[in-house]
Amino acid sequence: APAADGEQRAGGLRVLAQLQALSVSLNVQGGAAQQLGVFAMRELVTEVSFLPEGGMSVSGQLGNLTVQDTSTVAGGEYEMLGLREGAHSLLTFEYDSPAEEARAAARAALRCDTSLRLRMSSVRVSYWHPAVMRIVGYLQEGVLGALMSATASTVVQVARSVLADGAEDASAIALDIEVGSPLVLLPFEPDSSDGLRGDLGSIAVHNSLERRTAAGPGGGGAELLDCIVVAIERMQLSAL
Repeated sequence: APAADGEQRAGGLRVLAQLQALSVSLNVQGGAAQQLGVFAMRELVTEVSFLPEGGMSVSGQLGNLTVQDTSTVAGGEYEMLGLREGAHSLLTFEYDSPAEEARAAARAALRCDTSLRLRMSSVRVSYWHPAVMRIVGYLQEGVLGALMSATASTVVQVARSVLADGAEDASAIALDIEVGSPLVLLPFEPDSSDGLRGDLGSIAVHNSLERRTAAGPGGGGAELLDCIVVAIERMQLSAL
C-alpha cells in the first residue's frame, strides 16, 4: 500500500513516500490468457528534500525486487531475479544536487556538480535466454513499449548533454557504486540443475573528471573526459 507524507521545513520541503508491496503480472491474450511472469517489489522508501537555496537531495531504499517466469516450466515457476540467501535489503541510494551557484563553482573547478551513491546487496540471477527474450519483447509492445522508448530517448538526450564542454548546463555526476557478490546462474534447461554458476564477487564503480588536449594539427582542442573505473574482485566461475 503506497503512502506519501510532506513536511515544510524552514523554507524547504521534505517529501517521504513509502510502498510496502507491489506486484505486476505480465499477461498475454491468445486462445486463452497466459501469464508470462510476475514482477514484485517490497519496502520501497524514498525521501526527497528541496532545500531553501534551491538544491535537492533524494535518498531511499528498496527491500527486494523479484522477477518470476511463470510460462516456461509447465505448472511451475522459477525466480529469475531476487536476493541471495542471507541478504536483507536489495539497495540503498543517495542523490545530491546542490543549488545552482554551488554546482557552477564545482563545474568551474572541474569537479562533478552532483553525486550518486548506491549500495546493492547480493542478488541472484537465473538467466534462461528464451524466457528473458519473451519478457523483453512483451515490454517493447503497445503503450508500455511506447513509454519505454520515450524514456530511453530522454535518457540518451540527457547523456549527450552531460559534459558538453562549454555548454551552460554542462553537468557531471560523481559515482560511488558498490555491488556485493551478485550470483548469475546459467542453466542448460530452465528446470535443470546442470549449468554454469558465476559469482561476480565485489563490484565497485567510481569516476573522475579529466581535461585532456586532443591530438591533431595545431595541438587540437581541449576535451573534458569522464573517466570511469570499474573494479571487480573475487570473481569465480564453476559448474552447478
